[in-house]
Amino acid sequence: MTNKIDYKKTLDEIQKIVHSELKADGFKKKGRTHNKTLENGIIQVVNFQMAKYEFESVIEIPGIRTNLYGNFAVNIGVFVPELYESTFNQKPKVFIQEYDCEIRERINDKESGKEYWFSLGTDYQKTAEFIIEKLKSDVKKWFDRFDNRRKIVSELTESKELLFSPREKLCGAIIELGIDRTNGEQIFNEYYNSIENKKPHKNYVKQLAEKLNIKLIEKTSA
Repeated sequence: MTNKIDYKKTLDEIQKIVHSELKADGFKKKGRTHNKTLENGIIQVVNFQMAKYEFESVIEIPGIRTNLYGNFAVNIGVFVPELYESTFNQKPKVFIQEYDCEIRERINDKESGKEYWFSLGTDYQKTAEFIIEKLKSDVKKWFDRFDNRRKIVSELTESKELLFSPREKLCGAIIELGIDRTNGEQIFNEYYNSIENKKPHKNYVKQLAEKLNIKLIEKTSA
């Protein structure tokens, strides 16, 4: 029977193979995470996430509570330093984790959108090769969409549907402040006025505006 140690060793082997490709592309590795810093300071992140828990007395309910033990996923993210500093009021860490990124997703099937959870009980060489192929194709295209601040602002503020989180327009506004302050403040105000008055998040955004020296213009009722 495969145990936790076997799964860990298998993932170690897969990550080792994949890292040889990532390293050639400029990524550095720490634990299960890989970072690549672009010349403009933006950091690309690739992370291997192993499913943590094995069900014992818990009943698996497909679609609600799925037993993913013995599987792993590959997460990707894009980190913008000034966005992190403004949001969390602290300097970025030396090494960035995927959960530090506002822009992130999990490697998935592009047609169905279904996330890939890879089995650690199958041929790890083939799994590594599949991941490498995904990194060279879908993931590369995804990273290219966010490889400079103008592209990021456009993605976060002009999309008609949410890509990552409900506050992505706020994130785009903060980044735009460093590109075009006037436009950044306008986008910030649009986001602020889109929040219902009763929502606690509106007060957070108001405090953030004070910190960033942004003049809020309250939208008047028609």
